[in-house]
Amino acid sequence: RALVYREAAGSLTVELELTKRDVHAPIGLTAGVCVATDVELWNTPGFGHLALWEGGVCAGSVHLLVVEEAGARYLVLPGINPTLALLERTSAESLVRALLATTHELALSAKLSGVWIPTSPSIHSNRRAVHEVLAAMDLPVRRTRGHAFSVSPYTYRVDDVWIAS
Repeated sequence: RALVYREAAGSLTVELELTKRDVHAPIGLTAGVCVATDVELWNTPGFGHLALWEGGVCAGSVHLLVVEEAGARYLVLPGINPTLALLERTSAESLVRALLATTHELALSAKLSGVWIPTSPSIHSNRRAVHEVLAAMDLPVRRTRGHAFSVSPYTYRVDDVWIAS
């Protein structure tokens, strides 16, 4: 898969790779997130990430977590973290919308009931521009029963989510 951003001055292509390989754990470090060393999280069957590559260089990632609630499974995005360098070259809104469209397709292909984004800024992104885009989208909010996301070095829970699809 690839996202292509076009401006009058040219275009930018970001390759997407769904992955859970150990070698890709350090990708989280390019996005300013702290879960790269969270062994318990990486051993969780429903966790992985969507690595963003631009010209063979890591350009961030989107964490993916499958949770179950009331007999349905959902794809949660606890970490939409493009690199600052990527955000300097593209519109945060275009990038977020393209990533949400891609994760919606992933959820459909996996027969999941939808895509949730944690409303907590400390979970959904380390990037202010991403937070601003998500807040401006005025997505519906729902309370979940609470789902653990990370345990080391910090413990996070997904309680309230935006319903992205």
